Amino acid sequence: MLQSVKAITCLLLGAETLEVRTAVKQLGDTLRIVNDKVYDETKFIQLMDDFQNAMENLCNGVRNLITMYCATFHVTFSPSGAPARCREIKEVTQSLENILVHIGSVHRIPAHIRHRFDHFKVIVSLYYAGKKVIEHTDTDVYSTLENPLTGDTIYFDQWLELTDFPMCLVPLETRVVFTLCSMNTSQPVGGSGSNVPHKWNNIGWVAFMLFDFKRNVTQGGKLLSLWQGVANPLGATCSNIFQPNTTLLQVNLTDFGFDLRFPAALIDSAQLHRPQLGGGGTNPHIPDGDLKELNDILSKEDETLNSENKEFLWSRRSMLRNTPEALPKVLLSAPQLNYTGTGVVHPV
Repeated sequence: MLQSVKAITCLLLGAETLEVRTAVKQLGDTLRIVNDKVYDETKFIQLMDDFQNAMENLCNGVRNLITMYCATFHVTFSPSGAPARCREIKEVTQSLENILVHIGSVHRIPAHIRHRFDHFKVIVSLYYAGKKVIEHTDTDVYSTLENPLTGDTIYFDQWLELTDFPMCLVPLETRVVFTLCSMNTSQPVGGSGSNVPHKWNNIGWVAFMLFDFKRNVTQGGKLLSLWQGVANPLGATCSNIFQPNTTLLQVNLTDFGFDLRFPAALIDSAQLHRPQLGGGGTNPHIPDGDLKELNDILSKEDETLNSENKEFLWSRRSMLRNTPEALPKVLLSAPQLNYTGTGVVHPV
């Protein structure tokens, strides 16, 4: 059984996840106890229960690994199992919980990285429109690389909480960005006796959208293939599956037991009947003062808009539905993009 599990993990890019590793250890420990001693019937029944529990955990771990592999890479097979059940749907605006991310393990760290660096950590950040939403959160620093065959794996097994930013405040287009960093502490920076602090180096990064195409919060385990270099918050929101032997990061997001969905945009029907700025910047139904102010603001460069211009433009945004070139300025004038703001931004 254990050899079969090892073979499966080797076939699936050598990614022996923390869940599989823990289950293998649990099963091995149980078998050693059973083989070492003779027990009375009660104790033996307890050990058999432990054995069955370990087997179930191992099967679940392997199934979850295959599921993550199938979701990450373009394959022609999928794990068999019970059909997906309909889950309750709740709006994310009802959730006051912070985002929790479990950093499980990092696999296939390149040999030249393993030989050059001796400390590693993972940074988790939230970005919206290319800007960091809150301060990033780091894992503890790890230096032990494990893997019976290659020694290229780090098991972090750490939950990170992104504080001061509950789910109800998260914009729809939020990206979760992971960065794997390394440091070499064996040699002082600047030569012997130098007090210059060591610097962290970026090994790779990967990002994904917090909300999927159905507007549901991403939940459960993910196997992510890293891109090389410094994180690009405006870059790809998918794994680097096109290059062989890339470093893999296994993470888990909280499974709430139900779907958390971003609310649909509400359009005020009364706004649809307001007069619109027409071709040439005219409309006899718009007051002359508003008309002149709108045309003046729309003729300005985006970076020259002051707070009064933005406030006026935002309050008159429903008059600009027939003026698509005004959209960048309208979005620039939007209030803070929390759950109360995005509800009016998306109809725009």
